[in-house]
Amino acid sequence: RRTAEFTTLDAGMHQFEVQATINGERWYTLAAPLRFTITSHFYETGWFRLLFVLGLLGFVGGTYLWRTRVLRRRQEKLQRMVDERTAQLVEEKAKTERQTERLEALDAQKNRFFANVSHELRTPLTVLQGTLQDATEGAFGDVPAPLQRQLEIMRSNVNRLDRKSTRLNSSHVRISY
Repeated sequence: RRTAEFTTLDAGMHQFEVQATINGERWYTLAAPLRFTITSHFYETGWFRLLFVLGLLGFVGGTYLWRTRVLRRRQEKLQRMVDERTAQLVEEKAKTERQTERLEALDAQKNRFFANVSHELRTPLTVLQGTLQDATEGAFGDVPAPLQRQLEIMRSNVNRLDRKSTRLNSSHVRISY
């Protein structure tokens, strides 16, 4: 054959030696071999591998920086939300404290009112109790039986009112906080 095809040669230096025959019995090697070089594909070079590794490191580093930036923004957003909520809670707490102070003041006013009402009721009731007791015991003379019965009813009612006013003074409602 007058041609040669080599399709699976590795990259690098090669030497092609030709042998020829005239009668098919004796082979002669030609003195001038053919030297040639097959270049590597670009992706098989050391430079490509170095650039690939550097590109991969750059990609990983860039991805890391991007991710940390996203997380930092998210953290800042969450911190702003926490700060806003904390401010709202502080405001609500102050509002609640003001309401508590107003309720305590109202409770004190209510207690004073009940104490005054109780006092105002008990003073005349005490006078009535003493007068009715004197009348039923005959301090003003003999009392007819029908009037005696009415005086006992009056005395019982006055005592009942006195007990209620005492309970009113001691059992008024207390507000707990």
